[in-house]
Amino acid sequence: MFTRRRGCRHGCWPRLAGGASVPQERESRASGGTVMAAVNTETIPSLCDGLQGTLHLNHPLGAKTWMRVGGKADALFRPADYHSLREICRRAGENGIPLRTLGGGANLLVADEGVDGIVIDMNDAAFRGFQEISLSEDINAPLSLDPETGESVFINVSAGTDLAKLVMDTAAAGLAGLEMLTGVPGTLGGACRMNAGGKYGEIGNIVREITLIDMTGREHTYTRNQVRFSYRSSDLPSGVIISAVLGLRRDSPEEIHGRIKQIMAEKKQTQPLADRSAGCVFKNPLVDGVRVSAGKLIDLAGFKGTELGGASVSGRHANFIIPGPGCSAADIIMLINIIRAEVQRLHNVVLETELVIWKRNTA
Repeated sequence: MFTRRRGCRHGCWPRLAGGASVPQERESRASGGTVMAAVNTETIPSLCDGLQGTLHLNHPLGAKTWMRVGGKADALFRPADYHSLREICRRAGENGIPLRTLGGGANLLVADEGVDGIVIDMNDAAFRGFQEISLSEDINAPLSLDPETGESVFINVSAGTDLAKLVMDTAAAGLAGLEMLTGVPGTLGGACRMNAGGKYGEIGNIVREITLIDMTGREHTYTRNQVRFSYRSSDLPSGVIISAVLGLRRDSPEEIHGRIKQIMAEKKQTQPLADRSAGCVFKNPLVDGVRVSAGKLIDLAGFKGTELGGASVSGRHANFIIPGPGCSAADIIMLINIIRAEVQRLHNVVLETELVIWKRNTA
């Protein structure tokens, strides 16, 4: 059932102007959207032989995302050490088995039909935490931090580290620079891959190095001048991110916590942080060279409070979709398609999803 809460101000739809049909959501942009041949799941258990970790077959995956909707993974492997992670990457690559990486599940929607291949669960303690390290201060380029006094500090952060915990733990240690990620859900690996951030800055500004494992099981470290960060994206090659070096500075824990509280208070006023959403659904688009608010465009199209099946557009911020009772991934995907089509019709702006959507038989 489709319900337009504030009335259809711009004509009735999903029928579009000119008789056009609602465009379908593109395949997972996280993996390029290439349609793959069916995967023989019977070979997957043997790929994990001798590895340290836990393998689950036909495992509910949607429940591990913030939206808690969607289907199952043919296989979910949670490695317990770096050797096992490298080996499963190598073995999957040699056998043509697609790999996907699951961190916090914050910016992810799993299609109702689930996903094939192996999903790597990075939530073992082996892939969490950070430590201070020694690193040349002039590596590649200066840090994009506020020009305040304070000793520069470099920390090596494991990819499975929760962002919210990282923000608070570094603040308690008197390390400033991560306040900009206050209220941003997810893990360090996903944040680096998509250059997470907001109005206060992006993580790419403080990244010094990123290390990942490719599909041959080899590790590669990229310094900041080898990675191009742009708005909600990076040009990092495919692979599993395992760690990143961040450049911070020393400051008073009280001062840092004060900034965190200020940012969180502002977000609570404008975003539905208490709801079960995946954060912003769409990227803010460029219009005539200026980045404009996707939420504002969606609001002007009259979508706040709109419901489709079990999915609804937040009444607080129009760029958030909230799953309710009985919601399916299909409900959310259809609502995304309708919003995109209507915004394009009204504003001649094509919205690109920030939300990552995993579908079966795409790599």
